[in-house]
Amino acid sequence: MSERLDPGPAVDLDKEDVRDVKGRRITTKRAESMADEAIANLRRQGRPSLGSGVSPKISVRVTQETYDALDRLSADVGRSVSELVRAAASELARSSDVSPATIGRRIAKILEPTKG
Repeated sequence: MSERLDPGPAVDLDKEDVRDVKGRRITTKRAESMADEAIANLRRQGRPSLGSGVSPKISVRVTQETYDALDRLSADVGRSVSELVRAAASELARSSDVSPATIGRRIAKILEPTKG
């Protein structure tokens, strides 16, 4: 558990002369602007959306053997493990024929090495 810092007593930034590390005066208006910017930066963190709108995140657990196989395959085909899993999930979701042979063929086609 992280240690919580004591913020200290409240300060009226419009009356007290408080400066940032560059020596610029921090007023209440500037402090609010800085807080808004910090919150906006936190919300922008993370990976960009895969398309338009939100890209929901799905977490799964696999055996070490499965992960190792995916890791080797990703190196062989020049794609990340995430790309492989996304491609397989997309094919499964789009497929009307969910027989293992059909899905296997469709995934194999996706996994062909990238050109370039």
